[in-house]
Amino acid sequence: MIVCRAVRLIELRPGNRSETRVLAHESSCFMVSTRLGRFGPTVSRFAFRGVRRPATATAERALLRADHANPDQRFQNVRAQPANERFRAGLRKPPPAPLPLRDFEQRIADLPRTAEAERLTVQRIGQDIFRDRLMDYWQGRCPLTWISDPAMLRASHIIPWSECESDAERLDVHNGLLLSALWDAAFDRALVTLDDKGRPEYSSRLTEQARAELRWSSSVALTDEHRRRLARHGERAQ
Repeated sequence: MIVCRAVRLIELRPGNRSETRVLAHESSCFMVSTRLGRFGPTVSRFAFRGVRRPATATAERALLRADHANPDQRFQNVRAQPANERFRAGLRKPPPAPLPLRDFEQRIADLPRTAEAERLTVQRIGQDIFRDRLMDYWQGRCPLTWISDPAMLRASHIIPWSECESDAERLDVHNGLLLSALWDAAFDRALVTLDDKGRPEYSSRLTEQARAELRWSSSVALTDEHRRRLARHGERAQ
């Protein structure tokens, strides 16, 4: 379905015998209505921005007469076909990227996990995927400090990697925050957490001087999934 949002009606090339009107709007498609002759029927059709119109008003009316003569083919003419093709091409999207869990499973499928070093390799792969997801979700900046230098950002798990119930939870963006290095250090040690409105709450173990150094610019926009996990994190930040 093509939805067009109309804003005004514009009269084009008015004449004694025929009249063409365009229902203009803000999207890339628009409705063209033409009356065939002074008392003839009105024919309407869609047009698309960027698709060339017939060179003359006579050619425009001739095209519409051909449509009107065969209503079943009204939109299947030499002008509508390239427009339809262009419209359909705009709807085509590149194939989606692999889901994080599937990507993780594919990368570690052939890796041994018996020795501690091997398990750390698997964990590092998962954390790299997790960081990429957080960079995308938080638009490449810490939501508390607005720092956007990648070298200064850390992918912080709300529920630690080792305590997650599944790999899916380990890779879930709602189990993470993209924090600047200083905030990540405090958050990882449960010296600070976030309340339901995304504002910092400090542990009693954190000194007043340290609290003053943990500067922040705005509260964090949280989902219910964030809040559910932060409630568990907050139990540690007492």
